[in-house]
Amino acid sequence: MSAHPLLSARAAVLAVGAVAVAGGGFVALHATQRSAPSNSASLTTARATRGDILSTVGGLGRVVVADQSTQVTVPASASGASSPSSTTGQPSAGPATAPPGSVFPTAAGHVTQYLVHQGERVAAGQPLALIDDGGTATAAVQQARSDLASASLELAQKRVSDPTRGLPPTAAELSAAHMAITASRERLAQLVHPARADVLSARLDVHKATSDLATLTRNPPPLALTAARSAIEAAQKRLDQAAGPPTQAEVTAAQLELAKAQADLDALKAVPPGASATALEAAQLAVTLAQQRLAELPAGAPQSDKLQAQLDLKKAQAELEALQKPAPAASGSAIAAAQTAVDLASQRLAQLTGPPSAATVATAQADLEKAHAELEGLLRKPLPQAVDAGRLAVALAQQKLVQVLHPTRAARDTARLDVANAQAALTTLQLRGGPATPNDIGIARLKVDAASSKLALADLQAARLTVRAPFAGTVTTLLGAPGSPADVTTPIATVANLEQLAISVDLSEFDVARVRQGLPASVSVDALGGKHFPGTVEFTAAAGVDNGGVVTFPVRIGLRRAPGVRPGMNVSVKIVTQARRNVVVVPLEAVQRDHGHATVTVVDPAGKSATRVVRLGLANNKEIEIVLGLRPGERVAIGGGQGGP
Repeated sequence: MSAHPLLSARAAVLAVGAVAVAGGGFVALHATQRSAPSNSASLTTARATRGDILSTVGGLGRVVVADQSTQVTVPASASGASSPSSTTGQPSAGPATAPPGSVFPTAAGHVTQYLVHQGERVAAGQPLALIDDGGTATAAVQQARSDLASASLELAQKRVSDPTRGLPPTAAELSAAHMAITASRERLAQLVHPARADVLSARLDVHKATSDLATLTRNPPPLALTAARSAIEAAQKRLDQAAGPPTQAEVTAAQLELAKAQADLDALKAVPPGASATALEAAQLAVTLAQQRLAELPAGAPQSDKLQAQLDLKKAQAELEALQKPAPAASGSAIAAAQTAVDLASQRLAQLTGPPSAATVATAQADLEKAHAELEGLLRKPLPQAVDAGRLAVALAQQKLVQVLHPTRAARDTARLDVANAQAALTTLQLRGGPATPNDIGIARLKVDAASSKLALADLQAARLTVRAPFAGTVTTLLGAPGSPADVTTPIATVANLEQLAISVDLSEFDVARVRQGLPASVSVDALGGKHFPGTVEFTAAAGVDNGGVVTFPVRIGLRRAPGVRPGMNVSVKIVTQARRNVVVVPLEAVQRDHGHATVTVVDPAGKSATRVVRLGLANNKEIEIVLGLRPGERVAIGGGQGGP
């Protein structure tokens, strides 16, 4: 309803006051007074008082939850990309709506259980109900976990040993590859820098081949012929000796050898005496002398000298230790060996004194024939084929020497190629069964990340099977029952924060123009016997709503300290648009208009009346402020002098 009620027959006198209220200023008039005939007996008067005057707008409203509108829009996935169709098949006029505070499931299925009851206080995120989707979410989670485990295993394998690269090489294969590299490098080194021993060996082969050729192509020297004839004579003598009787010297030597072997056997069987003091002293002196020789060797002495000195020292120490220890009795094996030596000496003596053996005669005859053959070889001319073979051997030896001293470029390149091939083979062998390339590992890591994201999404979908409170409040309605179908288009409950209430009221375009955020308001609740509660304007709509040709603007007023008030209650609202405190006010009917000026009729205590021009201030539907021209306590006529004392 309007907050500027100049609807009476005397509204014309408030034209100046209306301008002051609408524009925020006042008409400045000089207070003047003109006498009028006394007619106090027929006037109704009122006293000018000091008090407060308020200008308000308002209307009828309804209690709502402060953080919710009267309706909520159904999620876009519920209404679809296009507006839902009516039963006639035509698109609807606007989006679907649901009760305020509606809680929508985020997964489709069936409600298996409500975890709260109506009127229960819940916290933000608290579970409200459980949805069964037929195991789809659980299966997706299990599949995602399996995919993640597989991708993680593949990544771990590629970091250690890529299966696509084959089995890792064995120690024997690596050792063989290293040996191949070493051998190829040595061959290359021999070609680039031939070893002294190889050069000497090649030169020796040339010299030997040359000598053999010279031997074939020249006459034998006289000394060689003489030596060959002497060898024949010596072989003949050995044959004669083997076939004839032995000489007295040979028999005597055999007898002497037998006697010596028998003496050694007798010595082993006898008990050995201990070492004398002189022998011990001599042995100690030998050890000392060997130590001095070893210590006096210079640092650069040949290794052979050092080894010989160490050997002499060990021999002297061994002899000293043998003298210091009591001589042990001869072992059975030593006595047996000595007995064998005696038997062999006896057999040789018997062979000398007896007839010669056929084997000895045959050996002597073979030596004689060999000596004759060597002499014939010296006297015989070489064959042409042998000379050619000798010349070829010389040429080959010389060619080998040239290759050793000056290898060809092709040989060096071939040797370098062999080294590179051996190194490449080792590298290939080392890569076999090794980690994958950085690109392959990166791809495997991307697979793990994708599987992790898929698992997180599956976990999120599984978590959506639990419907949770979007904010703290009270469960006002349960919109379903266990077993009922659930989808994202249909709410299953409503939650409201009953501790934060507001008033929703629709104002006309004239009233809303005077309302702004933060203005105080007074709310009267009909259901509570008209009890008043303070409030504050929190929101004014920027655009109006056309309701059958009447445009209204939604306004929300927040309540403070409103016990007993519940959502949905009807209320009366007054919004204070302006207020004046401790000012002079008179009834609205006391103000009149005289030639464009606002006037009042002042009645003095004697009953005389006079018209006085005044300046008006704020007005409402009952009173008006007198800014200038009237004092508190003065009486003014009301109603144009009709009735009243």
